[in-house]
Amino acid sequence: MTYNSILDTFFGSNWLRYGLIPVYLVIVFLLHKRIFGGKKRKLLFATLYYGVPIVWFFIVGMANPTWWGYGKPEMITALRVENGKLYAQDYVLTAGGKMSKGSPYGRVHVIDAKTGERLLRFSVGHGKENSIIGIRGDTLAYASDDRVTFYSITDGRELLVWSAETLPKLYPELASGLHNFSAYKTRVDLHVSSMDGSKWMLNIMDKSITKEGEAPAYPPRTDRLFVEGGAICRYRDVSYSEEVIGLESKDGEGAREVICGENDSVLNNELIFLEGNIVALSLKDSCFVVKHYETIAKTRAIFTCVSLDGKRKLWEVRQSVLLPDDDGEEEFSMFAAIDEANGLFIISIDDELITLSLKDGKVMWREIP
Repeated sequence: MTYNSILDTFFGSNWLRYGLIPVYLVIVFLLHKRIFGGKKRKLLFATLYYGVPIVWFFIVGMANPTWWGYGKPEMITALRVENGKLYAQDYVLTAGGKMSKGSPYGRVHVIDAKTGERLLRFSVGHGKENSIIGIRGDTLAYASDDRVTFYSITDGRELLVWSAETLPKLYPELASGLHNFSAYKTRVDLHVSSMDGSKWMLNIMDKSITKEGEAPAYPPRTDRLFVEGGAICRYRDVSYSEEVIGLESKDGEGAREVICGENDSVLNNELIFLEGNIVALSLKDSCFVVKHYETIAKTRAIFTCVSLDGKRKLWEVRQSVLLPDDDGEEEFSMFAAIDEANGLFIISIDDELITLSLKDGKVMWREIP
């Protein structure tokens, strides 16, 4: 599956997908006597009047979202940047009914982060809560509840599947079978226990296997800073991290927050955020971005870029400026990522990608994948 402007336009338009059928049925009903004659008229009429719409609805309502994935996304569900490429997850829906909105089927887009050029799109199966775990070389690891699937980021092919059925065949250490298996959607280390009672740790990135209790497959990362839980954290060892910069209530309670450092020391009393979270960090540009809101109802988001020491506001951009037609009454799904290589801050608002310059907050490109 890749991009096709004609098919994306067709499957992305409710009028083209479903509105043409009533027009088609009216035309067939009015003209079938003129077009078809003889004994086969009724059979041809039935085929055109009933058979074609059934096939049509199957294609647009089931086949496309399940296997092809053309059309506009319902919602972007995650962003990730690696080596100058943006990986955006979204999903499309199958046709629903009276009691259901349809089933979600996920897609992954590979996009040039600097230019916004869409390079590749491929389907990643049923569900919208699954997650990209990591990218190594030309392989992307994608986790669902019961498996980890590895895809090629050059052509979207499925390369390998880790599951309770496949792992005992791939690793001699697990030949006795798995006692339990559950994939994490946020971590690169996968813990499993085999039927012989042993416990193992599989590293999704390099596919190594290590017995639990032995030396980890990667060294302690004591100086690494990263964003977790709306704050900037630092690893103390491989399993424990501490908060370095976060947001705390200005008066001890309520939604108005200020930037605090270690030991809850206030770094800046002048910058006040409403219902804020730190969503992105750039060590190269020595800054981080806070997402906050104009109201406690969490509508009309504001993105503020702050120097890494927390002392200076570098720039600010508002959702009301990025989406001037938004009435501000609905809370959108939003995700953020930093492209340090190109100095970009990338956000998704519902189904749209918007890329800003880290230097001044200027919009570089925007796209609905």
